[in-house]
Amino acid sequence: MKPRDPRVAVLCALVLLAPACSSPSTPDPAASVHVQADLYSGRPNPEWDLAADDARQFLDRFNRLTSSRQPSVPAPVGLGYRGVRASVDSGGTSMQMSIAKAIVQVDAAGTTAGRQLDDPDRALERWLLETGRSALGSDVLDALLRDLAGE
Repeated sequence: MKPRDPRVAVLCALVLLAPACSSPSTPDPAASVHVQADLYSGRPNPEWDLAADDARQFLDRFNRLTSSRQPSVPAPVGLGYRGVRASVDSGGTSMQMSIAKAIVQVDAAGTTAGRQLDDPDRALERWLLETGRSALGSDVLDALLRDLAGE
């Protein structure tokens, strides 16, 4: 198994621990997760921000992923659903992720090479989509989840 980039571990630790150091009534403005469903061509894709509890749960799920042994896979292209993108920002450190087809491509700011992680059963991708029900709309979300279940 390939070791994780230590900068990614530090970013995840900062995002997870920062809210515990602030008062419970004040969300940590330095930690955020912004999500975009890469769905449409020719019109804006649905986007949403995770609430603090969802951001912590996202990072917990992310930290349980393992390095992929699959060859590097290009991001899906074409019309229709192409996956989910997530941007994690904390204290000036950022990380971009593309999540599709059971693979998470990670690019941390300041690194020259990204990493590829396995997303077994597309669990992280599915969970992220479910957090966006209000941005996606129930009909679109239900159709996406049916498509993911059928693959």
